[in-house]
Amino acid sequence: MRIKIQQFLFGKSHSWSIVGQNIGRAFLRLGHDVEFISTDGFDEKFCPLDLRPYVREEPTGQYDMQLSYTATSNWPHYLKYGTKNKFAIWNYEYNSKSGAKKALLEGFGRYHHFVNKVFPSSNFSKEVFLNMGVPAEKQVVIPHGINLEDYKSNKKFKLKTKKSKKILLNVEQPHKRKALHLALESFGKAFSKDDDVCLVAKVFTKNKGNSQFDVDFYQILKDFKKQFPNHAEIEVVTDYIQDIVEIYNACDVNFSGTFAECW
Repeated sequence: MRIKIQQFLFGKSHSWSIVGQNIGRAFLRLGHDVEFISTDGFDEKFCPLDLRPYVREEPTGQYDMQLSYTATSNWPHYLKYGTKNKFAIWNYEYNSKSGAKKALLEGFGRYHHFVNKVFPSSNFSKEVFLNMGVPAEKQVVIPHGINLEDYKSNKKFKLKTKKSKKILLNVEQPHKRKALHLALESFGKAFSKDDDVCLVAKVFTKNKGNSQFDVDFYQILKDFKKQFPNHAEIEVVTDYIQDIVEIYNACDVNFSGTFAECW
């Protein structure tokens, strides 16, 4: 089959990108003809070498299958290059303005008419779509997973801390839903400078509260240090890590204080 994946892909480090890239890899391994159309630009740093031969600047005709992990309003534009097998992925965890329980933003549900199937990645997200009028028969829950082959690597990211126990707080985009102030507060209440533990905060530095969805992690960290002057060690990692498995291998615990995760 000719398959197109059009969405955020190679312009920055983004969770949607990683999902799209790995779905594309799976189809390539099965022998399909896959093309990647990146809607957030192209930066070589964020484009794995194995996928570069399949990158296209724009769609090249019609496709047997199209897939896009993007907001629903983009579905009509990104999935119009074929008449069948038009699949969309998205997730949403907040209430609508009307106060409806687990609902998408007002009007977002109507875009299901432009796709054949919607792939929410959890039953929570499926309920959100149901509440906005996306038929159950049009939905298939496909959880986001991991590539087990990646986790065969024993490589560890080199941390500066000398503490024997490391707790990973993988921030990346400092989105409001991640409740970073509560995560740090929890750490501050649990540990002090006398404890043999370090919180490793992996942060994407380009986001400092500049969008309507983000907060300023560094301001939150500054406030935390005032509230907990005897806090345990914190190491902030801002490097781009090509193989994110390495920082998981370097830590003992993966920690999150998120408000809501529909995944």
